[in-house]
Amino acid sequence: MAGRGLERGLRQIPAVIARPASPARMSNMEQRRLGIIADDLTGANDTGVQFSKRGLVTTVLLDTEASRDVMGDADVVVINTDSRWIDPNAAYRRVKEAAEVLRSAGIAKVYKKLDSALRGNVGAELDAVMDVLQAKVAFVVPAFPDAGRVTVGGKQLLKDTPLDRSEMACDPLSPITESHVPTLVSRQSRRRVGHVPLEEVASGQDGLRASFATRISSGDEIVVIDAVEREHLRVIARALASLDLPLVTAGSAGLAAELPEVLGMTSKDRMGSKASRGSGVLVVCGSASPTAERQLTYATTAIGALSIALDTSGILSGLDSDEDRVREIVYRASAGLACGQDVLIRVNSDRCRSRSSPLRNRDGRCRLDADSGSTPTGLENPSGLGEDRCPRRDDAARRVEDSRKITSHLALLVKRILGRCAVAGLVLTGGDTALAVCRALGASAVALVDEVVPGVPSSRLVDGPHTGLVIVTKAGSFGETDVIVKVINYLRDAAFQRR
Repeated sequence: MAGRGLERGLRQIPAVIARPASPARMSNMEQRRLGIIADDLTGANDTGVQFSKRGLVTTVLLDTEASRDVMGDADVVVINTDSRWIDPNAAYRRVKEAAEVLRSAGIAKVYKKLDSALRGNVGAELDAVMDVLQAKVAFVVPAFPDAGRVTVGGKQLLKDTPLDRSEMACDPLSPITESHVPTLVSRQSRRRVGHVPLEEVASGQDGLRASFATRISSGDEIVVIDAVEREHLRVIARALASLDLPLVTAGSAGLAAELPEVLGMTSKDRMGSKASRGSGVLVVCGSASPTAERQLTYATTAIGALSIALDTSGILSGLDSDEDRVREIVYRASAGLACGQDVLIRVNSDRCRSRSSPLRNRDGRCRLDADSGSTPTGLENPSGLGEDRCPRRDDAARRVEDSRKITSHLALLVKRILGRCAVAGLVLTGGDTALAVCRALGASAVALVDEVVPGVPSSRLVDGPHTGLVIVTKAGSFGETDVIVKVINYLRDAAFQRR
């Protein structure tokens, strides 16, 4: 009797999950295309590259305003909504618009990219996609084992440390105060959230299908799934694909990497990189992450890169309009690049220490209890925090505006530097920085090319005077200490091969 009930439940799953567009109104190409919606540009790129490196044509739109012509015949269309740091209601509207763009293009399968550190408006954005696509359930898999981010017991860990005890608790714009994914999502979504534990994932594809049936029959609308290694992601992807893939699957680049194979997406001829012939590589970092700071410091000492630190306090007080100072930075960077030196333009540490998260000490270090590693110390009622340890709205809004000022200034500098000299490639660290620079250079989209290291993609600018310029994007808190050096070497090799 139980077996017949399970079989009946599994037969019902595809009908319960969503109502796809009528196949009669969709071409064969539209039926096999995939849409991805990401809340920032680095996330859009590191997820999209999981498909482009398999030979699939993948285009990333910088926003929903990009012409539909830019999509062309891309197998995978990624839309950046730039919604990570905005109000949940505004994020809902942006993601809803992106989902409507994909639906109007006849793209019925959508992957909602989530930050593996759970930053942003996770629940509100899931609601938006599910509403547009009339999905009855979404499966959420935030683990990215290759980046040291796993999900166990519903909790998201960064290198074995719960997110709310890691450096993410001190994120300047969105400090993480909750590591339990179902709890976090349920606070942000109006839907019921369930959880599939690791032991059920380890039971294999059939056991996992049974778990899905149980969660759906119990009324769960968003289901969070544990995973700690790539094999778990493969099992999850196969189980989802055996259900004809729900219209809404959500996760990091980790699960996305398993989808091309299980979805049977056919490879095309691989796009070649069009690296510029400039001498040096320009690295621009707008992230205040301690991880990014270590990476830049290592690049300065390991390969002798020229490091230019911006006076962020001056930028925030309006001194960025000082033309003499701007001209000096542009000249120093251009001269170094022309001489074959790699150049790093970075924000200074004052951004972390004075105007960032109240979860940092005066020395800029995260205010976590060094002995227990459990909860930030002295946070019973810290300035700028409410009872739930979340930044007050006015404080968060100020920090977002500060970030916009800094990234806008970085974008201006890059535009003027590239107006003076060619570069072997451009490295952009931080999603807001990447988007601001791409827009300043006149691009409407990026065409993904390759994956330099796991989670760090290369792409080419589409449109504008720098069309074809190779860029590499990376989240600020992502990667090992030597990742910037690896990226610089990759871009130099690509440029050499084009000579």
